[in-house]
Amino acid sequence: MHTSQFISGLAFSTYFSWRLSLVAFPTLLLLVIPGVMYGKYLLYLSNKSFKEYSKANTLVEQALSSIKTVYSFTAEKNIIEKYSMILEETKKIGVKKGLAKGLAVGSTGLSFAIWALLAWYGSHLVMYKGESGGNIYTAGIAFIMGGLALGVALPEVKYFTEASVAASQIFDRINRIPQIDSEDTNGLILETIRGEVVAHKLSTVRNADLIAVMSGGCVIELGSHNDLINTQNGHYAKLAKLQRQFSTDPDQQDQNSQLESHASSAARSSASRSSPAVFTTPLPSDKDPHTISHPPPSFSRLIYLTSPEWKQGLIGSLSAVAFGAIQPVYALTIGGMISAFFSPSHEQICARIQTYSLIFSALCLVSIIVNLLQHYNFGHMGEHLTKRIRLKMLEKILTFEAAWFDEEKNSSGALCARLSNEAAMVKSLVADRVSLMVQTVSAVVVAMVMGLIVAWKLALVMIAVQPLIILCFYTRKVLLSSISSNFVKAQNESTQIAVEAVYNHRVVTSFSSVEKVLGLFDRAQDGPRREARKKSWLAGAGMGSAQGLTFVCWALDFWYGGTLVRDGEISAGDVFKTFFVLVSTGKVIAEAGSMTSDLAKGSAAVASVFDILDRQSLIPGSYNSAGDGTKLTNLSGGIELKDVDFAYPRRPEAPVLRQFNLEVRPGTSVGLVGKSGCGKSTVIALIQRFYDVERGSVRVDGVDIRGLDVGWYRRHAALVGQDPVVYSGSVRENIVFGKVGATEDEVVEAARAANAHEFIS
Repeated sequence: MHTSQFISGLAFSTYFSWRLSLVAFPTLLLLVIPGVMYGKYLLYLSNKSFKEYSKANTLVEQALSSIKTVYSFTAEKNIIEKYSMILEETKKIGVKKGLAKGLAVGSTGLSFAIWALLAWYGSHLVMYKGESGGNIYTAGIAFIMGGLALGVALPEVKYFTEASVAASQIFDRINRIPQIDSEDTNGLILETIRGEVVAHKLSTVRNADLIAVMSGGCVIELGSHNDLINTQNGHYAKLAKLQRQFSTDPDQQDQNSQLESHASSAARSSASRSSPAVFTTPLPSDKDPHTISHPPPSFSRLIYLTSPEWKQGLIGSLSAVAFGAIQPVYALTIGGMISAFFSPSHEQICARIQTYSLIFSALCLVSIIVNLLQHYNFGHMGEHLTKRIRLKMLEKILTFEAAWFDEEKNSSGALCARLSNEAAMVKSLVADRVSLMVQTVSAVVVAMVMGLIVAWKLALVMIAVQPLIILCFYTRKVLLSSISSNFVKAQNESTQIAVEAVYNHRVVTSFSSVEKVLGLFDRAQDGPRREARKKSWLAGAGMGSAQGLTFVCWALDFWYGGTLVRDGEISAGDVFKTFFVLVSTGKVIAEAGSMTSDLAKGSAAVASVFDILDRQSLIPGSYNSAGDGTKLTNLSGGIELKDVDFAYPRRPEAPVLRQFNLEVRPGTSVGLVGKSGCGKSTVIALIQRFYDVERGSVRVDGVDIRGLDVGWYRRHAALVGQDPVVYSGSVRENIVFGKVGATEDEVVEAARAANAHEFIS
C-alpha cells in the first residue's frame, strides 16, 4: 500500500510538473534515510533489551519456582538486588529507545523543509516558466505524500529479511531426511511379533521369560526372575530386596502422591518430559474457567507512582501540546499557499512564498525539537515507572506465604509473565498513550479554533460531519488490527498441538502417530483459515465503505464551500484552509480512538498490578518482617509439634496431619520415614513456617514459631531440599546464596563440606 502510494505520488507529481518533480526527487533521501537508520538502531536496541530482560526473567523464574529455598535462605533481598541491577540496564536501553524514536518522528518534520524548497522553486516556475500555480501546488502535495509513504514503507523491509531467514530455516527442516523414519513403509514387515521388551520397574519385568540386568552399559546378569532372585549376592536380588523394603500399596501411593503433589512447591514438575502418560500444555488456554476480576484501577495512584519524574512528565506534555499544534498550523499553511501562486504580480508572489517558506522552515525546526523532548522525556518517565513497578511487584510477591504460590494462577511462569507484560502495558499507557492523548487534544482544539476563525459557517458543517470521517478512519484502522489479532487467537489451538507434539516427540514417534498428529494439526488450521477469509471480506468491504464515505463527506465540504464562495462570503483560499485543517484533525482523532483497546488492556494491567501491591500476606515474610516478633537470646534447637492438624489450603477437605506429635531434643537427629504422601515434607514445611497449622502448635525451644521473627528464625535453620536448585551465575554465587557477605574462607569451607571443592576449584 505504501509503495503504491509512493509510486503514484511520484507519477502524479511528474505529470503535473516534471521540472518540480526532478528538482524535488533527491530530497527523498531526507525522508528515507532517517526511517532506515531508526529501524536498524531500534532492532539493535531491541535485541539488547531482549537479552537483558531474558536475564531478569530467568532470575525471577528460578527464584519463584524454588520459592521455599529462597525463603529458607532468606535470600529475598539478594534476589531483588540482582533484579534491580538488571532492570537498571534495561532502563538505560529504554531511554535510548525514546531518544531514537524522538529523532525518527521528528525527522518527518523534514517534509516541511522540502515544502519550503518546493514553494520557492515552484514560484519561479510560475513566474518564469509559465507553469500553472494549480499544477505546481498539486505536484507538490503528490510528491510530499509519496515521499512520506516511502519513509513509512522502507523500515518494513526488515521484515522481509527476517522472513527470508526464517523461511530458509523452515525449508531446511522440511527438506531434512531423518536417519530413522518411523513413517517409512519400506523394509520388511513381519507377519507376527512374538518378542516383548519391558523395562524400568521390577514389578513390570517379574513375569518376563528372560531378564537382562544392566549396569555401566553392560549386561551383568541374565535369566528368569526365579533364577536371578535366588542368586546369592546378585545385583537383581539386591534390587528386589531394596524394593521390598520401601514398597507401598500402589493404590494408596497414587492417592497420597496426588495429595502431596497439590501441596508441593512450584519447583516440582507435574509431568516429566519423557512421561508417556501426559501431554503437557505449555501454552495457556483461552477457555479459562477461572475468570480473574480486579477492582477498578486507580489512576491517581498510578500518577503518584510517576511523581519522582514529574519534571520529565511536564516537559513531555508541553512538547506534546506543541507538536499537536503543528499539524493544524501546517494544514493552514498548505491551504493558504495555493492562493500565493495566483497573486497578480511577481513581487507579491515572491513576498508571500517567502513568508510561507519561512513558516515551513520554522515548523521543521520546531517539529524536530519538540519530538525529541516529547519522546525522550516520556521514555525516561516510562522506563523509570516500569522498573519501579516491577521491583515493587517482586518485593511484594516475595513477602507472600508459600500457599499462595501453590495456586495454578500463581505459578512461576504466570508470575513472570505478569511482571513482564503488565509493567510494559502500564508503561505504554502512561508514556505512549498519555503522550498521544495530549497531542490529540492539542491538535483538535487548535484546529477547531482556526477553522472557526477562518470560515465559521464552513467549519460548523465540517465539524458536524467530522464524526463520520473519524468513524471511517477508525473503522479502517480497527479492522486492519482485528484481522491479525483474531487470526493469532484462532491459531492458538493448532500451535498448541504442534508444541505438544514436539514436546512429546518420543511418545508420538514410538506410537507411529506422526500422520495422526499432522491430521489433527491440519484440522485445527480450518478455523484460522475460515477466520482469515471472513475477516478479509469484512475488512475489504468495511475499508472500501469507509473510504467511500470519506469521499462523500469531502464532496459535501467542497460543495458547501463553493456555495459560500459563490455568495461572496469567503474566498477560495479560505475553503482550502478550513478543509485541510479540519480533515487532518479527523485523522488524528481516529488514530487516537483506535487505541481504545490498548487503553482497556492498560487499565486491566493497572488493576492487576495494584491487586498484588495491596495484598497482605497471611504469614509474614522475612523480607518485610522489620524485626517484628521475638528473637531468642540463645537458640538450642529443640523442636516440638504438638497435636497438629493440617491440610493444604488448596485441599482443605483432605487433611495431611491429624493429631500429629513429634519432639526433637536439642543436639539430636531425627529421621522421618514413610510412604510417599504421608506428610514427611509437610512436617519440614511447618517447621520452616511455610504454612501455619490449623490446630496445635509448632514450638522451638518452647516458643510458638508464630511469635518468632520470621527472618531471624529462618536464618538460624538450614535446609537441604529434596529437589536440588542451581541458580544461574557462578558456582561461588550459588554457594553464597544464603549469605551474600560470606568470606572466601567460608566459601571454601562450605565447598569442602559438600565434597565439591576438588572439582570446582
